[in-house]
Amino acid sequence: MLDLDGGAQVMLIAQARGTDATTVNGRPAAIDPYALVPQFYTAVSGLALLDGATMWAGRRDNAPFLLSSGLLPPNSTAMRFGVDNAKVIGDIGLSYQYTARADQNGQNLPSYHSLRTAPINTNEQGSIQLGFTRVEAQPLVQDTGGAWWASALHEQKGVLFGTNRLGVQFGSGSRNAMTGYTGMGPALSRTRVAESMEWKGRSGLSGAVEQSLQFDRSPVGTLQWTTTRLRPAYVASNQFRLNFEVSHDQISSGFGISGQRTALTVAPTLTLGKSAGNANLRAFYTYSRASDVDGIGYTAPADAWASQASGSIFGVQLNRRW
Repeated sequence: MLDLDGGAQVMLIAQARGTDATTVNGRPAAIDPYALVPQFYTAVSGLALLDGATMWAGRRDNAPFLLSSGLLPPNSTAMRFGVDNAKVIGDIGLSYQYTARADQNGQNLPSYHSLRTAPINTNEQGSIQLGFTRVEAQPLVQDTGGAWWASALHEQKGVLFGTNRLGVQFGSGSRNAMTGYTGMGPALSRTRVAESMEWKGRSGLSGAVEQSLQFDRSPVGTLQWTTTRLRPAYVASNQFRLNFEVSHDQISSGFGISGQRTALTVAPTLTLGKSAGNANLRAFYTYSRASDVDGIGYTAPADAWASQASGSIFGVQLNRRW
């Protein structure tokens, strides 16, 4: 929008996109307006005072520091303010973000502060990032309070011809702020460990293996959630690829709650080429088998069957950008 003396710039960034879901079981699906415009913010960079950092405010996609970290989803109805890559500790970049939550659907949702370092080199092909998040208490909600969690994520390239990531996280505080199973009581402590391995071969074969563990502890007892994902893929050409996923989730606890679920997904994808705007035509089939977990819901690709113990789902998606 504006160029200032000394190389400083004032920018307005906006991004719009369509939605994939239109109906669920023949019924119109609700469309989140914030998903249609995920990014709309103003940024200032190049000021001598900022020393190479960028200051911004508005609605911006949030980059979770660690998968399943408890942070808000990117399309949440929140206004954010932040500073990216500020050099406050030597040459190490530090990013700060404050997210102010508005009342949504009658719920008073918490705001939070988040700090995150830029990757810090540990060796020639390895780096580590550190992060800390503080969730504010919700004074308008009974039996709630604040929470915090600290995270570390190490990335190492060149492991078995791929990339290995290992993340560790620990947090404590209000269950409402941490999110989680309501039967754990008003407060808990949480430990997470996640590891993934991604690779890409020259023959068109690629894939990823992910393993994560979440351990919650409260006066009620303990709850452990483990999940494993295997995602092989075969890229036959620039126009066709075949994706697979095998997943297994298991819940166990010290107070009688338990369950497990296994799912298999096959998803061939066809790229229609430049004449069609590089549109992707994707078909998918998922079969899932699960035991009852007494109200603890597993993540599912559609709300229509999120509460079902077993079943299958089939669909076709056409994605095109203009």
